Amino acid sequence: MIEPPKPTTAPTATPAEVAVAELTAQEAYELALVEALAWQGDAVLSELQTTALDLLDAEGKSGSWTVSFYSATAGQINSFLFTNGVIQPAQPVSVPQAPNLVPFDESVSLDTKAVYDTAAAAGGKPAAARGYQAAAFFAISV
Repeated sequence: MIEPPKPTTAPTATPAEVAVAELTAQEAYELALVEALAWQGDAVLSELQTTALDLLDAEGKSGSWTVSFYSATAGQINSFLFTNGVIQPAQPVSVPQAPNLVPFDESVSLDTKAVYDTAAAAGGKPAAARGYQAAAFFAISV
């Protein structure tokens, strides 16, 4: 008789510790890029956002980010979740067609402090005073 496989509690991926718990979008991108390039050498940013676990503060930082990358070679998107200083990779997901990504280089700003300040200056301060919190979302596609 063949015995069924025994369940395991071993994680499929080891979370990487990050030195700080709250990050700007730029910091989250730079740390996730290292993980993404280890996954696939042609990985490019496709999406970056705060999560509902911790939205954007006035310094442009959050303790929770999701950063997604696309690999043309693999035909997959892989996401990385930062929560409280730990980065966890998700399982890569195959996509039926390549996303229509725009080139991402130094001309694209991920300065979430500037984004927060711009939103506050454009009328966001009263909303924040009523308890609303800001979120950040960057989609690198057209």
